[in-house]
Amino acid sequence: MFFMAQKWFSASLSNEEAMRQEFKIKEANTMTELHDKSESELQELLDHAAKILKEKQDTRRREAITQIQEIAGAAGITVTIKEERKRKNDPLSANEKVYQHPDKSDVTWDGNGAIPKWLKDFIKSGRDKAEFELIHPAS
Repeated sequence: MFFMAQKWFSASLSNEEAMRQEFKIKEANTMTELHDKSESELQELLDHAAKILKEKQDTRRREAITQIQEIAGAAGITVTIKEERKRKNDPLSANEKVYQHPDKSDVTWDGNGAIPKWLKDFIKSGRDKAEFELIHPAS
C-alpha cells in the first residue's frame, strides 16, 4: 500500500511540474501578446479585468456573509451585517475632488460642507489647498 501511495505521489509531482511548465509557456505567450497590443486595447483589457475582479470579490463577499450567517444561526446567534452604502453624490464615483490630511491618510474631506480645521490650519500657514487634493477615477 505504501509503495502505491509513494508511486502516486511521485506521478502527481511530475504531473504538477508539467502543469507548471505549461503555465509558464502560456504566460510567456500572453506577455508577448500584451506587448503587441495598443494602449487602447490594453486599457480595455484592464477595464475588463477590473470588472471581472470586482464581480469575483462581490461573489466571495456574499458567500462569506452567507457562511457567517449559517454558522451563527447553527449556534443560535443572530448576526446582522451592515453593508456599506454608497452615497448619492459619492465623490469617489464622480471624479470629484477629495482632500486628504498629509500625515493621516484616513482623514479626508469630500469638499462638501465647512472646511475642516486641519485643512484651514494648513491654508492659514501658507499651503495651497490643491496640495491635499486626491483624484479618484470613476469605478
